[in-house]
Amino acid sequence: MATGRHPFGLLVKRALASNAMVARLDGEPVVVFGCVPQGSSGAPWLLATDRLEGLSSLKSLLRNAPFYMDHWAAFYPDGLSHRVYAKNHLHIAFLRRLGCLLSEPAPYGPLKAQFMEFSYV
Repeated sequence: MATGRHPFGLLVKRALASNAMVARLDGEPVVVFGCVPQGSSGAPWLLATDRLEGLSSLKSLLRNAPFYMDHWAAFYPDGLSHRVYAKNHLHIAFLRRLGCLLSEPAPYGPLKAQFMEFSYV
């Protein structure tokens, strides 16, 4: 939605550029995530299935995510930043819980969908 490009191709490109990781629940992938280099900063990304909303998988992600964010933030001198779709309330709550700063929603990409920029230092 942000770029107008096909989601699968974008996922493969991001996964290859970031040594992506997969979180599983009952043997099935629930979340794929990583951090793509953007010069001296990193762009964390996450793609989740609907199973993420299950209480146990969400708690596990919340428990482990600060380790990855701190690791990536230490690696990139200018910290981490990216965008989140403004209607994705679960991901926005997750980013706030991690301590990310979020901007007001603004149009982004060819479809001018509402996205919020977030940062983590």
